[in-house]
Amino acid sequence: KNASRVYEAKGVQMVLEETYDKETKTRTITAKRLNDLTAGVHFLRFLYTIVCCLFTGFFFVFCLQVLLFLVLDLAVETGATELNSSVHVGTTIGVILAIGVFV
Repeated sequence: KNASRVYEAKGVQMVLEETYDKETKTRTITAKRLNDLTAGVHFLRFLYTIVCCLFTGFFFVFCLQVLLFLVLDLAVETGATELNSSVHVGTTIGVILAIGVFV
């Protein structure tokens, strides 16, 4: 019978291979240590991290701007920004419902 087992750790794999020789009826166990972290893998992970941080920043700014524009639009439509202005009921209700959708 031949068998192999792989044990993984952070950046390292240990491979134990067992071989059986039928002629001599002996078992041989071989242990190999494989390093699966290279400079290219480190660079690729660094690049993915930078891209993820940039996308997260853009997404955060976009969401914050949308919510701020909704709050400002709510203030304008309720007439809170001008003296003696009327309330636009339909658009005010629309802005209030839009806040719930964006949150």
